[in-house]
Amino acid sequence: MMLLSKRDLYRFGAALTVLFAARGGGAVPVPAADPLQRRLLALLSRPDSAATVGRAYLRLRPDEAEADLLVRLLAQSLSGPADLDDEAKLRRAMARSLSADFDQGRLVNVSGWLLAETEARLCALAALSA
Repeated sequence: MMLLSKRDLYRFGAALTVLFAARGGGAVPVPAADPLQRRLLALLSRPDSAATVGRAYLRLRPDEAEADLLVRLLAQSLSGPADLDDEAKLRRAMARSLSADFDQGRLVNVSGWLLAETEARLCALAALSA
């Protein structure tokens, strides 16, 4: 089991807040053809901020700079697309995946921020979809 510092826990909490805060001001159109991709991107309360983080992640992992690949990787980490057919299920799956990433040490340092791999990939998807 990996121990996290208070600083890392605060960062984790802040990142979750950014990702899962309620969206205000109506829906923002997302230019995505894949239905799962649209549902994943709809989780983001601040798509522009997520895209900024995603671009930094993609500089570290240029091999993941393909939307279809990221959707597949995210679906695998979220238990597969069959469990992701509605927003509530998708949010629960995302929370489980983020927690599992931290528990299992699947973390990435993006511009000084320690992020769950799933979180960083979602941000990268936002960057590619912007």
